[in-house]
Amino acid sequence: MRFLFLPLLFITLVGNSFAELATTMPRPWEDKQFRERITFSFGAKSEVEPTINRDEEQVLNQTVDYLESDQLSQAISHLRTNLSESNSAALDFTLGNLFWLNQNWPEAQKAYQQALDKFPDFLRAHKHLTMTLLQEEEYEEAIKHLARTHQLGGIDAQTFGMLGYAHGQLSRHRSAARSYEMALSLEPDSIPWQTGLIQAYLQMDRPEETAGLIQDLRNRDPENSEYLRLQANNHLRRDEQEKAASVMELLLLKGDADSTLLLTLANLHSNRGLTTRAVELYLQASSDFGSEAIPSLVQAGQFLLQQNEIDKASSLLQEILTHEGTLSPQIRRKATRLEADVAKAEGDYEKAQNLFLSLREEYPRSAQIHLALADLAQRKGESGKAEIHFERALAEPNPTNRAIAHMRFAEYLANAGNWSAAIEQTDQAIALEPRDSWQEYRKALQRRVEES
Repeated sequence: MRFLFLPLLFITLVGNSFAELATTMPRPWEDKQFRERITFSFGAKSEVEPTINRDEEQVLNQTVDYLESDQLSQAISHLRTNLSESNSAALDFTLGNLFWLNQNWPEAQKAYQQALDKFPDFLRAHKHLTMTLLQEEEYEEAIKHLARTHQLGGIDAQTFGMLGYAHGQLSRHRSAARSYEMALSLEPDSIPWQTGLIQAYLQMDRPEETAGLIQDLRNRDPENSEYLRLQANNHLRRDEQEKAASVMELLLLKGDADSTLLLTLANLHSNRGLTTRAVELYLQASSDFGSEAIPSLVQAGQFLLQQNEIDKASSLLQEILTHEGTLSPQIRRKATRLEADVAKAEGDYEKAQNLFLSLREEYPRSAQIHLALADLAQRKGESGKAEIHFERALAEPNPTNRAIAHMRFAEYLANAGNWSAAIEQTDQAIALEPRDSWQEYRKALQRRVEES
């Protein structure tokens, strides 16, 4: 006798901050030994498997014939035509397997559920239904069926592995780790369960154990890019920036860099003062991935300005402006702010002022914009305009920004020798936000008043 049984297939999707690992679903009916591998006698374990009669056996045999001729659609049609409420759950289960092979997860789920409606203790139907639920991201429901699979005696590595995956997707990392550990106790050399456990450990902040697992994978396959990504991620968790950068540079040399990796690597180099290399990577990210990289380029430009790397910030700005037509309103405003800051740093105060005035049209009460305009007015020797902008900055609704405006105004007044007014502005800033540095500044102002 021959009966249709399609082996349990599990797609490994292990997410991390760089990319997701994924294996492609095999097509077992293409195997020359397909007939032998799908033969299974329903009812061999009557407590967890439905039985079939001779007519149902013939239906399944014909289904196998269609599959062996690579006619999956005809196999599905044939089986659906012969289904009825009175048929064995084995036929519904087999139909679910066919839909699974066709990657039609909703129909597969429906067929498996119909099999369970007819035979509630059908172990393999619970397990296969779990697969479709995971594909449809119905993780809580998947866990329920995995628990039932376990109760029915389905204790194997795949059950524990799927349980680990479901818990991981629900951010239950401790439960995910325990499940993957159980899977590995049954299949110690399984790479999917190892990568799943690594991800759980990463999320649980267990970098030492993670490092050992990753090294084990790399010993098996030193050039595997996904293992390198996991290793880079673990170095970042341990704040080992130089080691993380080295691993990511290796991925870049292998041609396996996406926008996230490029931008992360550029940020690492910026943090370590390697600004020339960082700019190269930012520009490459923009060239390779377009507007997707622009928000990071804007942030990097501001960072470079803080480091007084004006020319490098200007290079990033020019690249950003080539994408001006594709920017969202929010990113466009940030790009305009960067353009204004670069112009100011380059000494083009007129251009900077015009850009900040254009931003003021959109944000008339923004303290940051008015403080920038006040600073430009001072640089141009326009003290009257500077004081007007300071006064407008003090109308900022946000108390923190308003406190900063009071302090900036206090510094301006102190530089002009108006100590009493500067103390008054400092007191108002401290009332909004009592920072230690501001209180020390007030004491210094008070000493100047007493000395004068």
